[in-house]
Parts: sequence; C-alpha cells; structure tokens
Amino acid sequence: MITKFDRMQISSINDIHAGRISKVKGNVNSKKVAVPEKETFKYIFENAKKGNEMAAVLLDEWQKNCEPKGNKEEQIIHMINMAANRIFK
Repeated sequence: MITKFDRMQISSINDIHAGRISKVKGNVNSKKVAVPEKETFKYIFENAKKGNEMAAVLLDEWQKNCEPKGNKEEQIIHMINMAANRIFK
C-alpha cells in the first residue's frame, strides 16, 4: 500500500528549510539540486511509499529543483515525476 502525502504540507517544509538556509549563508535563490543516482532514487521512493515523511520531502525537492545534464539524468527526472504523482494527493 502506498501512503499518500499532502503536497501543500510537504512543499511548505521545503520552503521553510530553503528560507532558513538562505538567511544563514546569505544565498538567494540557489536551489539547484544534483540529480540523484537511480539506486538512491529507488531507495527514497520505497521509503516514501512506506510512509516516511522525510523521503517524501526529498522527492518533492528533487522534483522542483533538479536540473538534468544528460539523457540518463533526464530519465531519472521522469521517474521522480512519476513517483511524485503516485505519492502526493
């Protein structure tokens, strides 16, 4: 069974976290995130399906902020998008 998360609550966690980081480091809009490896994505997605909130937060962050640099990373981004559609209401 897949646990469904409220997208608004999960997104608010990422927004609060990003705001705190930018205040501390003085960075503004530096939200680029490296695309995870396929195995890392699968591990995080399995945890999110089981109800792990932090895994859901990480999937949300990846979906919003990852910038693929090649065909392989583009495929991982596609998998992240499909996973997010499955776990978010």
